[in-house]
Amino acid sequence: MKVFLDTCVWFIAIKNSCGIGGRIVDLGLKDVFYEIVVSKQVSVETARKLKEKIDISAVQAFNYIISKRAVEAIAVDENDIEEWRGVISETDAHVLAATKKAGADVLVTVDGHFFTPAVKKHFPIQVFKPKDFLEWFEKQLCKR
Repeated sequence: MKVFLDTCVWFIAIKNSCGIGGRIVDLGLKDVFYEIVVSKQVSVETARKLKEKIDISAVQAFNYIISKRAVEAIAVDENDIEEWRGVISETDAHVLAATKKAGADVLVTVDGHFFTPAVKKHFPIQVFKPKDFLEWFEKQLCKR
């Protein structure tokens, strides 16, 4: 299974590695349960926000995690993004494009823009808040 993590999830994971975001990243890095995917745009955005709101050591921690083999970076271009303009805000269209291009099974975000009726109608991939994702994921494990 592939799990795409949005900037906000990476931010909370780095800010508090023992919290829910940290748990999601940790499970993905074990490379047993699921693979984490991220876009180059989300990587850049996350590093910028970590530097602005925390410090350079947070950026270094993020870069270290991204460099691990369990994290796949996806590049999207304007053609990929175009499909999602009008479904979601211009600033978030790249996330939907990258999630789909990566072949992700789920998108994890805390951003409310991803939970609108338009996204639910047009986006073929499940979108979860971090807590909901972990609850759903644990149920999937129990079904095995």
